[in-house]
Parts: sequence; structure tokens; C-alpha cells
Amino acid sequence: MKKISLTIFFCYCITFLSAQVLGDYRSAVTGNWNALATWQSYDGSAWVAAAVTPTSTNANAINIQAGHTVTVNAAVTVDEVTVNGTMNTTGAIILTIANGTAVDLQINGTYGDLTTASIVWNAGATWQMGASGTLIKTTISSSNNWQSNYQGGIATIPVSSNWILRKTGTSQPALSTTAPATGSVYPNLTIENNTGTAWVTPLGSSFTGSTISATVKGNLDIGGSGTNTVSFQSANTYVNPVVINGNVLIRTGNTLRNFGTGFEIQGNLTVSGTISYDANDARKLVFSGGNTQSISGTGTLNVWDCILNKSANSVTLNRIMTIDNLMIFTSGIINTTATNLLIFASTATVTGANNTSFANGPVRYFGTNAFTFPIGKNADYQALAIGSYTATGGAFWTENFSNGCTSLCNASGYSGSNGAWSVTLPTGNGTNANNFWVSCAENGNVVGGCGISCGGDATLHVGNVFTSPAAPFFCPAGDCGAAYDAGFADGTCVTDKRAESPTINCTGRAGIIAGFKYMEGGATTLDNATFWYFDGSAWSQLADMAKTVVCVGQGTWTAFSIALPASADNNPNVKIGFRWVNNDDGAGADPSFAVDDVQLSISPESFTAEYFYANPQVVYNNNLAPTLSYIDACEYWVLNRLPSASTAVTNVTLTWDANSCPAIPQVSDTRVAHFDLVTWQDEGNGGNTGTTAAGTVVSAAPVTYFSPFTIGFIPVTPLPIEMVRFDGACAENSVSLKWTTATETDNDFFTVERSVDGISFAAVGNVNGAGNSTQLLNYEFGDTDPFSGANYYRIKQTDFNGHYSYSKIIVVDTKNCGNQNLQLVHTFFNADDLEINYTHANGTVTIEVYNAEGKLIYSSQDPAVNSAHHINVAGWSKSLYFIRISDGLNSVSRTVLR
Repeated sequence: MKKISLTIFFCYCITFLSAQVLGDYRSAVTGNWNALATWQSYDGSAWVAAAVTPTSTNANAINIQAGHTVTVNAAVTVDEVTVNGTMNTTGAIILTIANGTAVDLQINGTYGDLTTASIVWNAGATWQMGASGTLIKTTISSSNNWQSNYQGGIATIPVSSNWILRKTGTSQPALSTTAPATGSVYPNLTIENNTGTAWVTPLGSSFTGSTISATVKGNLDIGGSGTNTVSFQSANTYVNPVVINGNVLIRTGNTLRNFGTGFEIQGNLTVSGTISYDANDARKLVFSGGNTQSISGTGTLNVWDCILNKSANSVTLNRIMTIDNLMIFTSGIINTTATNLLIFASTATVTGANNTSFANGPVRYFGTNAFTFPIGKNADYQALAIGSYTATGGAFWTENFSNGCTSLCNASGYSGSNGAWSVTLPTGNGTNANNFWVSCAENGNVVGGCGISCGGDATLHVGNVFTSPAAPFFCPAGDCGAAYDAGFADGTCVTDKRAESPTINCTGRAGIIAGFKYMEGGATTLDNATFWYFDGSAWSQLADMAKTVVCVGQGTWTAFSIALPASADNNPNVKIGFRWVNNDDGAGADPSFAVDDVQLSISPESFTAEYFYANPQVVYNNNLAPTLSYIDACEYWVLNRLPSASTAVTNVTLTWDANSCPAIPQVSDTRVAHFDLVTWQDEGNGGNTGTTAAGTVVSAAPVTYFSPFTIGFIPVTPLPIEMVRFDGACAENSVSLKWTTATETDNDFFTVERSVDGISFAAVGNVNGAGNSTQLLNYEFGDTDPFSGANYYRIKQTDFNGHYSYSKIIVVDTKNCGNQNLQLVHTFFNADDLEINYTHANGTVTIEVYNAEGKLIYSSQDPAVNSAHHINVAGWSKSLYFIRISDGLNSVSRTVLR
């Protein structure tokens, strides 16, 4: 009974606390705040039609119910307002928030701050956002007050709520960065544009300041559900970047201008539009936090500085990302693939890569400078570096439109350094059609810079003619830069013209890329520029370039490139062209079109490298050049050069550390080994750094072709003993190992080491040495517990001073043990001689030797019962060989390493 009575009492308390009280207001319908019909009030027992509209002095709590929209259309002071539906302030109406006994404005639904007048917050007045609340700002009214008057501090705003900066008219909606002093904080932040023209955010609608940076607790969405595009600027120059705890999404056609310190992103980055940057400031993207992150999208993603600084997990590239200046690896892995590459531009550099931070997958470098690829696998950073080299690619045809023509130069007949251009008329043109001009009236500024109407760098551009209807008003003489006459709907300004280059000889060139910088405006596709190509017989359109961002009334100079069709390869009759069309409907959007710095080039050289932690002898083979004794058995690199026709050559540097195997015997014995698809070739040792624990080796000369690489070793440095024989044989269920020395110097002891794979060895016993000797001494060791199958053995010899070195490796297969009729006693390479010792009961023995590819390279028959069979192996490579003897009934085999 006590439990039941307590439960009933609890429910009663909750009902009591949530009950309405005299003087509460709620919306009854959608309407204006100052309309009585909009409201109901509570009279102490029921909701009734309101006698007056609510204010802070006559109302207790005010609730705008879900499904209702209440618009403030007259000045009013309120407090304790809860918005479950929608509340808007519009026009120049001033809303004052008074300080009541609770939160003065609770937004659970949507609040539209659509007024040009800032909301007035009385001392102590606060607001709060619900988990699904939305705040929309469309005007220049203050955003600082919203940031500074949040209940409990703006840092407590729910991460799931929404703050939308939406341009709907001529007013520029405000955004805060440095208010309060601890920095502005946003939940999910969306920047969108619902006007008829592209929106380039001014400083008041951007992240700015130098004293603190803003934080977005949720996602940053550039574009949102806007009906037009936005170019959002971040010009905040505080030492720490703007922090985005969630995802960053740049929608198609939209731009994020990273003009300040940059962004720290802890979620995913999706760029289907563009990230651009200016010529100053840090302009960095930092990927941090402990979440698994991805980088996706279909737009342009060139990053000035990129920093990988994660506390856990990795970043995965689902698209290409290009680093233009610097990438800093601090912690965290970035995963790449052959189609989703991490690319470094020609002047880019890398710092900080380590065993916890590197690129897991292929990395590409465009450029001719020395470059170290920040690559690795698992928890192993193993860099590969290339030296500087001479490029064979690059531009072979250029046109800068700078032959001294400064004004009123008709593009038809303009003659540059390559010959004369022409202008053709693909379809009908009006009597006052706009024209292609070559002059400095539209200056060719740097990519990313705004256009200016005149300067010293001539361009090809579209402008009006002096007879056009609007010429007297804005350009009486004609050619005022990239500004066209949209006409008066009389048909006289209809334009369809193509500026065509002189013939371009592409003989001897393939994989041709056309590149230029341009600006383009125009009213949709009705006023539009396109890029064309002529193969010697017909013209075809290659690209419809995107409209460029408008800044300060002019276009932004933008880089563009495209591959020419294969028909341009080795073609002496190529042309390119730029076509401009506009109708005569009177609707235009300057700038028109301008182009400069046109060039045709063949692809510059690039190198792509990837590291693999695997045995290259298994992946490829163990065929070694005669100068190599063995190669690294657990790692290799693949380095490829593009394009395939390139003849660029460069030195290659490889690295080793504790993860390399076997351990480096001594630094000077290392070589760059290069697989030519048949044999691991010796590229020499052009220098070393480091120690046997960690270091590098560089090829002795530039490498001329590219594929797999690994670390090779020349024959092991001679032991302080002269070992004339080391072999092993089965003895019942054990292995008998025997070796002979001719001389010994300060020899303390031998350690017999065994391996199941020839890579990882472990000691199985010690045998004392003789110290110093100049006579033949025989040693023997019995391994009573060998592996089943192949056993790899080597001898580690240790001096009295602790120095040590290794013998060659031999192989004994225990599957041959116990066969009394036929036994391989031992096999032994000695210079150019292979000695095979065997015993058998009777008959003739067939002796066969196979190379590492399984090809029979030697066969002989020997009638002797006990024999030491000798084979001349001059010319045989340093490799593994398979020896098989048989007597018709039994066969015994062994693998031996030369």
C-alpha cells in the first residue's frame, strides 16, 4: 500500500507543477502578435479568448503552440515566451526581451529573426534553445546579443539544434565570431541563399576577428536548402582555427573561402562545391578528435595546409585531395586508395610523419623537387624518397594575349606569338552583337583575385560594341572589359560568336591538357561561355565552364583545365576556341566572359608510392642479381612514374627500422634492390644515414624505370672466422649440423639459430669456439627437436668483445629423415661449386636442380652408392634452389640458398 500511495502522490505532484496558472497565454491560431484573435488566456479554470494581447507586464507564461506562426508586427516587450511553433520578427519592429522569473525566450520550434532592428535584451534577460529548436537570421540585426544572452552561457546550446544564416533580400544577415569574449558557439550552422543572385558573404556575414575563434558544436552546411549559391568566407585570423565538432558539407555550386587561420574539423568533410583560399594567412584544415572521419564529394578540394592531429582512429579519403603547400602529420592515419589519392602539388612539403601518423595507401607527388612520401602500413611508417629530377612534361603552347594591344583591339585578326586568332559566327548574330576583344580593359589578375576594369595585363574578353542600345549609358566607346549588353528585346544584341586560335602543331605529343584562367557571368545558360576543340576536320564542345564567384561587382579569376581528346595526340592541325552566346531579353549578369594565360601541355611527371608490409620474395620471387646476397623479407615499396612515356629519372631512398627483417647486419652492406619483373636488381648504395636500428640507403645512381623496391644486401661481411663448410642432414628424428673453420680470431662461441620461414630466427644451442686458430677445426650440433618439414639454420658467431656476425642460411627438410635407402647428407655452395653429398642402398641416383621458379636447370645420373656430387654453378644467381635425388623407388629433396 505504501508503494501505491507514493506513486499516486508523485503523479499528482507532476500534474500540479505543469498546470496552467492565471495569466498564462497561448496562441489560438496563426496570426500577428498584436491581433486579439491570435491569443487565448487562462482565466484560472479554462482557456478563453484573450482580452488584450500579451506583454511582459500583463502575461505570465506565453506559449506559441506547434503548428502556429506568430509574427511580431509592432513593438512589444515580452518575457517567458516558449516557441513550440514558429515566431517571427519582421521589418523594423523592435522586440524587447524582459527579465522574468525563468528563461525569457525558449525556442523549441522555429524563431525567425527577420527584422532589420536588433532585438533589445534587458539586463538579465536570457534565451534558450530546445534540442530541435531552429533560429533563422536573415538580416543585418545583431547576432552578438543572441550569443551573449544565452541561458547558462552559449557553450551549453544543444548540439542538435539549428542556427540558419539565410539571405533573402538585399540585407546581409549577421554572424558573430568574438561575442561573447570566450568566442561564439553555434549548434548546427547552415549558410544559405534564397535570392536571385549568387551571394558572396561580406565580413559581417563571415567568421572574422583576431582575438578568439568560433565553435560549431554540430555540422557546418554551406548551401543548405538555398535556391541559389553562396560563397562563405572565413577570415578569422586568431591563432586557433574555427572548430567544427560535427561534419562540414559544401554543397554543389557553393564555396567555402578559407581566408583566415582555417578550420579544425572533427567530423566528416564533404566537398561537392569548392574550397578556395587567398594568398595570405594560415588557410589550414585540421582533422582532429577521436572519431573515424571521411573526406568525400565531387567538387574541387585543394588544401593550402593540412594537419592530421587525431586522438584516435583514422581519416579515410573517398575522393582525391590535393595539398598545395604543407601537410603536417602529428597523430592519426589517413587511408588512401589508387582512385582516392592523397596528392602533393609541386611545391608542397611534408613534416612530422611517424609510426602513429602517415598515409596508409598510395600517395602521389607532382613536381621536380626532392620529396619524401609519408607512407606506411599498420603501425609502421616507412618512407620512400625520390631526389630532384628534370621534368620532360609541361607547357608547349601558350597564349597570354599580351602583344602590346591595350585598347579596342578586335579579337578577329589579333596576332599573338603563335599567329592570328579569328572570330567565327556559328549562328545568326544581331546587328549590335557583343564582340570578342583583346585589351587591358579587363585585367588578367591572379587566380583567386577579383577582376578589375583596366590594368596592364591584356585578356580575351566579351564586351559590347559602341552601337549597342545600352552603350551610351555604360560604355559609349565599346570594350569596357568583361561587360556585355543584354539588349532591349529588339534582337539587335543577340550574340553567338567563337574566338578561335591559330593552328596548333601537336606532333610528337600525347596526353595533352588545355588550361586557362577565366571569369564568367551571364544569365543562366542563355548568356554563357563554352570551350571548344577542333581536330582538323570538325569542331566539338569540350566544356561548359561553371559561372565564377562574383566579388566587388566583378568576377573572380578561376583556374580551369581539361584533357583534350585522344585525336589531338600527334595531330598537327589542332585548334581551340571560346564561344559566347547571349540572347536579347534585357536580363544580364556581368561579368560576361574573360580568359587569359591559355596553354596546352603534356602531363607533368608524377610519382606514386605505396608501402607494403609483406614478403616481396613471396609476392614476386627471390631471383637475385649476382651482387646481392639476400633481400628484405617482410617489406617492399611500389614506386610508379606517370605518364608512362616519361623519361624522368631520379635517385630512390629506402628506410629501415625495427620492423625490417632480417635485422640490418651493418649499414654499409645495404643496397637499393629493384625488381625488373624478372630479377631483383642491385641499384647500389649511394650513401647511408642512421644505424643498424634505423636508417636509410639511397641508390648509387638515378633509377631509370620504376616498379617494386626493397632493401637488398651484398654478401655478408666476412666472419672473423674463415668457415669453409656449413651443412646439415637428417639423423633419425633429429638434424645434424656440421661446420668447419679454417681460421679463427678472438672467437668466443657459436650460436645455432633455427627458423621455420627463413625470416624469424631463434637460438637452439651454443657451441664454444677455439678463440684463435689457423688450422681446420670441425664443429657439430644436434637439433633434437626440429620442425616438421623445412628447417632454416644459420650460425651466429660472437667475439670475446661481444661483436657478432652471421653465416649463410641452409635448409634441412625433416620429411626426408628416416629413409635409410636414400639420404641427402648435405648440400653446400662453395664459390662456383655446388657439392651434394648423399647415400643410397643400390642402383643409380638421378640428381635434379630446380630454380626458384620451378624450372629444371640441371639433371644428371650418378651410379655411386656414396657420393660427393659436384656441379659448376658459375653464372647462377643468388637465389633459392630446389635439389631432388631419386633412385626410382624413393626421392629426397632439399632447398638450399646460394
